[in-house]
Amino acid sequence: MNLMLPLKKDILVDYLRFMFNDSKTGPVTINRNEDIGKYICSMVRGKQLPVKTVCPEGYYPVELILPDSTFSTAKNHFLYFTREDIEMINDHLMADFSIFFRRFMLIGDDIGIQQKDLLEAIIAGCRIRINEQKFEMLKKKDYRYRTKIYNYVVESIKHINL
Repeated sequence: MNLMLPLKKDILVDYLRFMFNDSKTGPVTINRNEDIGKYICSMVRGKQLPVKTVCPEGYYPVELILPDSTFSTAKNHFLYFTREDIEMINDHLMADFSIFFRRFMLIGDDIGIQQKDLLEAIIAGCRIRINEQKFEMLKKKDYRYRTKIYNYVVESIKHINL
């Protein structure tokens, strides 16, 4: 069962392919072994009549191959995502990527790996198609997160009464 999912950012396309160990081209085979796969599958809707799916301008269309399930009624329906479903899946996928990214940046930092080397390792490991703009975006994402943690710790310490 194939279905088109528009993604807001090309980095999300790369991350989705990484999560499902898929190649750089063609449909992405989703499974329910990963949380994001369960989420995407739970958002699929079905109708008895065909539904015209349009990829919004500026989005990246990704063809999905959904897992077959003995409990599924999808074989008898035309599958689609509503515009709201697409936005929720994009938000969820971006949040999942952010958690993944932060976790590896902090772990790498704890063991003494330089930020540039960490970024390059994550990019290579996730097979993210990179350019200078994306590299800087990830670098800034890490900097903003670390600044947020730093400010939180400073404010917390100010309120400790010894």
